Formats: sequence, structure tokens, C-alpha cells
Amino acid sequence: MSHEGYRLGCALVSGLFVTTAISTLLYAVGPSASQPSPAPNPHWSADGCQHCHQVEGGRAQKIAPGDIDAICLICHNGQRAKREAHPIGRTFAGKDVVRPEGWPATDGKIGCATCHDILQACDRNRRRPVEAPAFVRGLEVGKLLDFCVRCHLELKEHQVYNVHIMLNKDDSITRRACQFCHHVLLDDRDRRARTGQAELRYDAVTLCRSCHMEHIDYFAPGHVGAKASVEMRGYMVAFEQTPPNQQPDPKLIKQAVQTGREPTRLPLADVDTVVCSTCHNPHQEGLFPPDSVLAYGAMQTGQKQADIRLRGLGKEFCFACHNK
Repeated sequence: MSHEGYRLGCALVSGLFVTTAISTLLYAVGPSASQPSPAPNPHWSADGCQHCHQVEGGRAQKIAPGDIDAICLICHNGQRAKREAHPIGRTFAGKDVVRPEGWPATDGKIGCATCHDILQACDRNRRRPVEAPAFVRGLEVGKLLDFCVRCHLELKEHQVYNVHIMLNKDDSITRRACQFCHHVLLDDRDRRARTGQAELRYDAVTLCRSCHMEHIDYFAPGHVGAKASVEMRGYMVAFEQTPPNQQPDPKLIKQAVQTGREPTRLPLADVDTVVCSTCHNPHQEGLFPPDSVLAYGAMQTGQKQADIRLRGLGKEFCFACHNK
């Protein structure tokens, strides 16, 4: 079994502030024409049985073990509800992993119920825990790595590292940092221009949330997953061409809309979707040439903690998208 799933699912990045609570299951994203509405949360709900079970004579029927994953993925597809980064369908093969006693694995394969004790949420006499609502088996809040090593043995290749530290002391690229998120390295690409071909291992939100499990957004319904309208994208492009502390010229906005230009300083996924890397540049300062748009708002390192800052606009940041 490769270490990709382990590193992606539970490597707490050294030097970064990572929340200890497991995030709630549902996306805080409002519906739109192209975005499915969030799924109703059946867990810890007195009338939620019908969402997962066949109900006959007022009683929920047992779900066959082989059907559990398919039922979970009806909602947990990354759009209607949060998607897990950890892979399922793999076996506990290899000398570096073990299967904890009592943890279910249909046909010897990892499934949703292997790590999540779903039946906890079906007990009407239990209250939903505030700090760890995702019913992860044996998880102690603040000790995520202790949970991970229940399966993944504490070997040298499993040591925690900061994926945002991408340069060695001689300024060469750290291969494993890049390959945590990307299928390919950056040293064979144009490091000045955005190509739109990041070749990520997972979608951008799942990648970030595999470590940064609880993103705090002070505005409802939330930025992550939100859709930027054609007019907003035109405004963003015009803002990039406007000097600081000035409003974009309406003519520039109209021109950007008509030409279909896309913003480069605050990149969107799939043309119109706000993701974590829209507002945060996950790359280390110095990885890209300073005059490259790819370096805009890059993460500063060198101090004890890496600075996960917004993309370099200071107090003007909100006005890069919003004109009111």
C-alpha cells in the first residue's frame, strides 16, 4: 500500500496551525444553477434513518456491508457533502500497515465504516459530540496522528513534514513537497505563467481539507465552493489592472466580461469556483520568480511558523471581488 493516502489524509503539517476538531460533514455552500444543494444531514437526526435505510413497518432495515460505501457516496461526493481524502477500496496489504482489531473491512478492503463508527449516530440516546461529530473510531481531539498510527506504523517514511516548505537550502525544489499535491514537478514547466494544468492528485478543496480540516469563514454561506458570476469575474480582472485604493473603471469591467478574460491574481477553479487557493497561495516564497503571477501572495517561511496569508492585497483584499 502506498503512503499517499496516509500523508494526504492525516499528515499534520509541521509549523502550521491545524485545527484539531473534525469538521462538520456538510458543505456550507449555497445552491446555484450548477451546484447541487447541500444534502440534509441524516446523522444524529431522529427522523434521518430513511436517508440511508429502507424502512419497513416503521423499522429501519439493516444495510448489507457491501452497500455502505455506495450509500455514503450518494451525499459525500464533494458537492452535496464533504468528501474524504483518504482512499477506500484498498486492502491492508504491506508490512507498514495493520488492521486494528474490531474495525470492519468488507472483503478485507478499507471502507467508510472502517474508520467511521456510523452506528453511533443511530443511537437516539446519545448526544452528538461538539468537538468530533464525524464519529471517527477512537479519535481523541487534538491527537489526530495517534489515530492515524492505529493503521500506519510509525516508520521513517511516515515522518511528518511541512508540504509548504518547497525549497531546500540550496534553492532546489523539494520533490516530495510538490508531489504531495501534484502528479508532476514544477521544474519542467514554465514557472512564470499560469497554465491552468496543475495536475492535482485530488480537487483543490479536498487536498487542503485533508490537513486543514476546519476552515473558518466569517461570512455566510461561505466562500469555499461559491460561484463567481460573469460580472464578478469581469470586476476581478478589471481590479487587477487598477491602481491601489481606486475603483475599477466600468469600461474595463465591461471589456473583461466581453472578452471572457479570467482573473489571474485570485485564480478560480473550473472557471468560476472559489477554492482555498483562490485566496491563499500555498506555494513557498521564492519558488516562482517574483515577477510571476504565480508568486503573488506566496507563503513566507523562515520563522517558526509559516505565514498562511491572503494573496497579497492587504486591506484591499475583499474589494478584489466585491465592489460594495
